[in-house]
Amino acid sequence: MEKKKRRNITGLLMLFVAAIIWGMSFVAQKTSVGFVGPFTFMGIRTLLGGITLLPVIAIINARDKKKGTYKKADKRTVLRWGGLVGILLCVATVLQQIGIQDPSTTAGKSAFLSAMYVVLVPILSSVFYKKKIMGNVWIGAVLMVVGLFFLCVFNEKLTSFARGDIITIFCSIFFALQIIAVERCGDEVNGVVLSCVQFLVAGSISMIFAFMFEDINIDAILAIAPAVLYSGIMSCGVGYTFQILGQRLVESSGASIILSSESFFATVAGAIILGEVLDTNKIIGCVLMFAAIIISQLEFKRRKI
Repeated sequence: MEKKKRRNITGLLMLFVAAIIWGMSFVAQKTSVGFVGPFTFMGIRTLLGGITLLPVIAIINARDKKKGTYKKADKRTVLRWGGLVGILLCVATVLQQIGIQDPSTTAGKSAFLSAMYVVLVPILSSVFYKKKIMGNVWIGAVLMVVGLFFLCVFNEKLTSFARGDIITIFCSIFFALQIIAVERCGDEVNGVVLSCVQFLVAGSISMIFAFMFEDINIDAILAIAPAVLYSGIMSCGVGYTFQILGQRLVESSGASIILSSESFFATVAGAIILGEVLDTNKIIGCVLMFAAIIISQLEFKRRKI
């Protein structure tokens, strides 16, 4: 039992670190709008993330060979799962970038709608895999949505959806599918290898579309080099790898609640780096989100629903 608790705590910490890194990445994405197209930005950042992990994999393999614990990965399994999560990640992040570039969609609504995977993950898990979700997870998911509303869009009109909003809703669906796919993969593929392959797949697909539909300007890319480097090395290389490793230790519904706290960290980063105002509504949202995280991780001895 103690070992299980330690594994759970380790997984929670990894997911929190991923959320913090992703929250900071919203600032990077915001500064890149108007310089390069969504396919170009996505392609460069994910390829950079995959390349960053190659030496890490080499070091891990060398260590395992020295210990005598090295196990050669099955290439078909790696390509099957890496390809699936890579495609899902590619579609989700490109849709998010397209949505946030739409003038009718504010950054707040983009963050709110993108994080709707927090309720989609348990719903899809229940529908497609007949997975039983604990009541406290449902409560946590609902609280997280309310917190996100206060944090992101309390003062905005939600009576109608703009084109960018609809695109972002579809983005959240693909994020939910990516989270579920990572969990379904289980221990079939090493987490770092899975992360690397998904980036190389997502980046390759994005760059193909970038060359087809966008003007790739080297000067524009260099102008946002800090944002691209952070998004590639930290958001992809570290953040998504921690997501995969953390999900090995925390079930997907609870993991999605923790990962959605990226909106809180994005708000804090915006206040510190961009000078954005942290008003009462946002503070209420932050409190509700942390309450949601705590409730989702409590273990009640009750019947599953």
